[in-house]
Amino acid sequence: MDDFIIVWGVFALLTTWVASRKGETVEGLLIGVLLGPLGLLIAMLSPGRRPRPERANPAAPPPSPDNLLDEEKLMEQQKPATLFGKKGLLSPEKVKLFAFVVITLCLIISATVAIMAIWDYADRDVLWRTVATCLVLAGAVAAFAVINTFFGQEE
Repeated sequence: MDDFIIVWGVFALLTTWVASRKGETVEGLLIGVLLGPLGLLIAMLSPGRRPRPERANPAAPPPSPDNLLDEEKLMEQQKPATLFGKKGLLSPEKVKLFAFVVITLCLIISATVAIMAIWDYADRDVLWRTVATCLVLAGAVAAFAVINTFFGQEE
């Protein structure tokens, strides 16, 4: 069992390192801890948030000021996507992250207890109570994320 934990931890660290190179450190850590070797594969195949830095080409001309202004205007025009075209009463990004974490934890807990019940480490009664509790929590958090946008301001 100790060897399994060590190997899983190594995969979690490798996944975190690969994801941090793509600008997704926290997500990489979560995926690495939760999925182990599969998480490393997902992190390696994901495109990431920030582009990889290109190698400096000394022969390339420096960027013109006109191009920089166009990029600034484009960044100002882009707004974060929100549900139903409204900003939430609370920050939609934070609520969405909270909902994702809670729903993911509910899935992990339910799967763990299901595996324990399959191998007779937990009673069937514990399995169904755990799954029902996790479904109620996940549903409540998902509903909260949607309701949060109804009470926000129009964009």
